[in-house]
Amino acid sequence: IGNKYYVHESIVFEKHPVMRDLFTYIYHNKETSTDDTRRMIWKLIANSSYGFMGFNKYNRTVLKCYGNTAADHVISSHTSGNSIYTKYDNLDIYLVNEKTHALLSDTNVAIASAITSYARCYIHNIMSDVEKYGGKILYCDTDSIITDICLEDVGSKYIGTNMGMLKREYNNNIIDEIIIATTKVYGIKMGDNYITKIKGID
Repeated sequence: IGNKYYVHESIVFEKHPVMRDLFTYIYHNKETSTDDTRRMIWKLIANSSYGFMGFNKYNRTVLKCYGNTAADHVISSHTSGNSIYTKYDNLDIYLVNEKTHALLSDTNVAIASAITSYARCYIHNIMSDVEKYGGKILYCDTDSIITDICLEDVGSKYIGTNMGMLKREYNNNIIDEIIIATTKVYGIKMGDNYITKIKGID
């Protein structure tokens, strides 16, 4: 584009296998699951395991249950605008949506940042190699990439079954057409098959 960028300061994360055993265990269970439901559950556990590290525990809206002895606290919190509540007289309880700090001590934003940063560096290396090989990047996300060439031609190190490697989502099928609306929202035509991906709404 013509712009020049100068790096004045940077932060480097040194590798340390603080979660290697956990993710190896989760990945093994996902790969050896005998049905799609179990595989999806283990995949969600893997994603949420590192995502939890970046959990914002401050000023959260949480659901709490109080007895009648805490009535003054519930009403005071509601009056100050920090909560809304429903009183169940037959059960003598208050169900309260309240803004508070979550009682968690084992979160670490640095770990979550290091994992996502490493993933971006990894996918960027693949994109660079694809372009050096003469291919085009049609779409990419944190953990996926769509190109107009076969990644095996770029380098066999990217495709495989080991943890952290990319897997072919559509086997050896060739994409005839693709329409990309935004991140995680796109449509693909492969022969007579049409596939639509919609994951969340921006």
